Amino acid sequence: MRRAGAIVLLLAGGILLGLDLRPVAGADGVVRMAWSFFGAAGGARPLAEFAARAAGILPWAIPATLVLAGALGWATAKLFTERASAKMLCALAWAAALDPQIAHFVATRQLLSADRYLDVGDLFRALGLALAYAGVLLALPRRRAEPVPRDASIASIAAAMAVAVILPEVISSLALRHHPLSNDEFAYLFQARLFARGGLAQDAGAWADFFPSVQTQNAGGRIFAIVFPGHSAMLVPGVWIGFPMLLPRLLAGVSVLATWAIGRRLGLARPAWGAWALALSPAFLGVEALNLAHGTSLPFLLLFTWAALAAIDGESIACACAAGLAFSIAFAARPLTAVALGVPVLALFVRERPRHSARLLACALAAAVPVALLFLEFDRRLTGSAFRTVYGTFMTTDVSVYGSIDAPTAASISAFNLSRLSVWLVGIAPGLLLPALALAAGRPNRRAWFVAALPASLFAFYVLHPFHGIPWVGPVYLSDALPYLALLVAEGLVVVETAFGATASRAAWAFFACGSVVLLAAHFGLAREEFAERQRPYDDVRKAGIDRGVVFLSLTNPHDWRNYPLAPPEPGAALVFARDLGPRNAELVHALGDPPAWTWDPATGELRPGN
Repeated sequence: MRRAGAIVLLLAGGILLGLDLRPVAGADGVVRMAWSFFGAAGGARPLAEFAARAAGILPWAIPATLVLAGALGWATAKLFTERASAKMLCALAWAAALDPQIAHFVATRQLLSADRYLDVGDLFRALGLALAYAGVLLALPRRRAEPVPRDASIASIAAAMAVAVILPEVISSLALRHHPLSNDEFAYLFQARLFARGGLAQDAGAWADFFPSVQTQNAGGRIFAIVFPGHSAMLVPGVWIGFPMLLPRLLAGVSVLATWAIGRRLGLARPAWGAWALALSPAFLGVEALNLAHGTSLPFLLLFTWAALAAIDGESIACACAAGLAFSIAFAARPLTAVALGVPVLALFVRERPRHSARLLACALAAAVPVALLFLEFDRRLTGSAFRTVYGTFMTTDVSVYGSIDAPTAASISAFNLSRLSVWLVGIAPGLLLPALALAAGRPNRRAWFVAALPASLFAFYVLHPFHGIPWVGPVYLSDALPYLALLVAEGLVVVETAFGATASRAAWAFFACGSVVLLAAHFGLAREEFAERQRPYDDVRKAGIDRGVVFLSLTNPHDWRNYPLAPPEPGAALVFARDLGPRNAELVHALGDPPAWTWDPATGELRPGN
């Protein structure tokens, strides 16, 4: 009977792995929700019609899903413990993974790039792997032997660090040729180049209008990125040597090391498993492959957490200073995230009240002052006030493209992000089931609440924030919580190993790796297409053999504005790309010394001589 059940689960998992449902733009320009099975096209329905049908189904689909999640949570918890808390947490994990709003959410996103969303297919693939893994567990004999925690070897941690450093670099190189994919990445790199030249803004004067970008600001002819400065500052050493991602790549390895060190200090059973869970997490690898501020905030908040724990446990002034400095750097990159993760650390500090508390806090605050002063000066020079941030002053993100951000929409988007986190945490769904097992059925640990409070606090802060961002690769806005969730994944895997033996945990690692490959391959395969579209004008110019002159891009619609961000030329640049402003083009050409000029049309891809 068990063997038959295992076969059924494996077959069902294989079917789900092959299923896909995503928006596809047809030759007629109409976007449809189209089914496919292992690449073979199935039925398709116009996007608006599909969205309307999904909206009619949601009122009964949501309660039905909650009932199913409750049953699955009860059955899952029954395998490991009789605690009521386990049943509740497991049910919540299943509810997050099976969120029926995902398909409707995809179908009602902005039409501008609807065909680039893979969310429903992600869920099918992750659920398919989860069912296949359940089939493997069902085929294994039950064993209830307490696993003996093993100390990790230095070689194992070093290998996990190498994976975290090398894989994002390989992905970025193969899929994106190290170029920015999003406007955020373009802005961070633009500001880093300004910093590397010793400036805060580039004075383009009367020609600033020729170089528009969604994430840069033209203030009286001075152009600068409307981002927090911390991450761009981290790119500067790499810019100097021609490899901007130098420090973020190395810091990815530091993140894995710090995750292991935090796990050890908290007394978790398998901290090395936590390090590996982070290194193999598709969410972590996907974000690290992109040039986003999380590449700075994540490692420095980990260093802050570790140093704060060390300061509390050892009453160490040096560790308190390190915590303050690390927090200030993370704050300069992502302030809201830093505050969100700082709250549980402060709560731990107040709860455990180490001796010399006032001295430790004073040292931490003093160590944060230098970076804080630089942050304030950056804002003062660009906004006129040290207490008005560049981001808050100039960011005018049009949230209307995602619909009206009222309370129900905010709740829907928050649930969506939680569902994506369940998929992207370890590549199988429900990925949050392992942290649930860790909290409800794991070994007693007086600081388990702290590990759970860090991601919970971050999620709560973003739920309450007025802008609910839409992630491109997994739940980007929650990525700074990944290390702590990875530690809980490791603890949950200990629970699984206790019940099913070491073979179950070995199989889990194989499925984690498969899930990561499947999700990242799908998304970065699509990223290559998006990258190719963004690079069209530059590739067309290169193919035409043009290496000197001005190329004017005709940006006539929101799609082109988003796709082709432009920046003033670097000093001494021979080839300049600028916005087509019609009669004013001649003025820019003359100001640049009358080089040859061309015009490129995004609609046709035609490159014409003249301005």
